[in-house]
Amino acid sequence: CSVCSGGTYATLTSSSCISCAAGTYSGNGATGCSTCVAGSFSLSGSVSCSMCSAGTFASSTGSSSCQICSAGSYSSGGASSCSLCPSGTYSSSVQAVSSAVC
Repeated sequence: CSVCSGGTYATLTSSSCISCAAGTYSGNGATGCSTCVAGSFSLSGSVSCSMCSAGTFASSTGSSSCQICSAGSYSSGGASSCSLCPSGTYSSSVQAVSSAVC
C-alpha cells in the first residue's frame, strides 16, 4: 500500500488517492479532508488553508476564495467579515485595510 500525499486522501475501500475539494485540506496519509475555518480558504488538492489577506474576508467555513471588502468597510488578515468604518471615518476604496479620519 502507498501513502497518499498531502492534499489527497483515501478511505478503506479506495483504490487510489482522491484530491481534497476546494475549501478543504489534508496532510500525508489522510483518510479524509479537514474543512478550512472562516477567514481562510484553499484550492482543490491543498495541504493547508491560507488566511485571507487584509481587505478581504471569508465568512463561512470551507471557502474556496476570499471576497473583497466594499467601500465603507475594511478588514485585517484572516477576517471572517469586514468591519464598517466607525463614525467620523471612511474608506473610499474597495479592499481597504483600515479607515481614515474625516
